[in-house]
Amino acid sequence: MIVDECPNLSSCIINLGNIIEEDWDHVLITNQQISLSQLNSLLGFEYPYFSDIGNRIIFIKKKKVIYHEDEFPEAETTSKNTLRFEIKNNYLKLKKSDSKFSVVKNGDYIELKII
Repeated sequence: MIVDECPNLSSCIINLGNIIEEDWDHVLITNQQISLSQLNSLLGFEYPYFSDIGNRIIFIKKKKVIYHEDEFPEAETTSKNTLRFEIKNNYLKLKKSDSKFSVVKNGDYIELKII
């Protein structure tokens, strides 16, 4: 999805609002430091897909999960083109209109930094 939008990963800007086809209001991106209670607090409702701490990207529309991906990274292995968001304070919560990122390929990772 990101690679399709940004074939030259040396420098690119993407807007998640243009990539994710479902209608959504906010996106919540977390790292594996967020517990279920913290996640529920950030969402404002109970997250029904929690199985363990992990990296998450959750698209929300009117307090409902529209789309989500949960990743449980293993320290010893990295898949090629793994997305890595620059996250401060363990999470990013953005409006659809504010979901623009710079994209840079760094080894096996694709790094996304909020603009």
